[in-house]
Amino acid sequence: MIHTHTTAGMGVACKKEGLRYDNFYSAQLHGLLAFHDFEGITTDVNEQGRLVKSLGDKPVMILRNHGLLVVGPHLPHALSQYWTVQRACEVQLAADSLAGENQPVGKEVLEAIPAQAAFFRAGKGGGPRRGQLFFDALMRRAKLRYDDLV
Repeated sequence: MIHTHTTAGMGVACKKEGLRYDNFYSAQLHGLLAFHDFEGITTDVNEQGRLVKSLGDKPVMILRNHGLLVVGPHLPHALSQYWTVQRACEVQLAADSLAGENQPVGKEVLEAIPAQAAFFRAGKGGGPRRGQLFFDALMRRAKLRYDDLV
């Protein structure tokens, strides 16, 4: 599970419509997104059941007025999903800061994306588990940056 309070994630969480499926990253989340209403600072253990109920079978949740939450069967999968929703929020905030209307993504395209994304959903047929290649690349990049510091 990954939970953050990034500026972009919180910005989208504060919008009534939440995340729109009108950019490359958000379109990949079509059908994968849940929402949970803000209940204040999370100190009530009874909210756990309500969070689980709000999440349902979705891997990504926008906590209204709060932030982002992503779950996955392992860290590489959760991190790749998190990176996608974070980028989707960043792009939405950037697009909304520009003049003019946003270009919607057509329903047919949104409905086709799960089949298109299946190509990247490794873990079947002996390939690496989902998100593993992305995770490995991030770790190599982090090591290169760390090596530059020492």
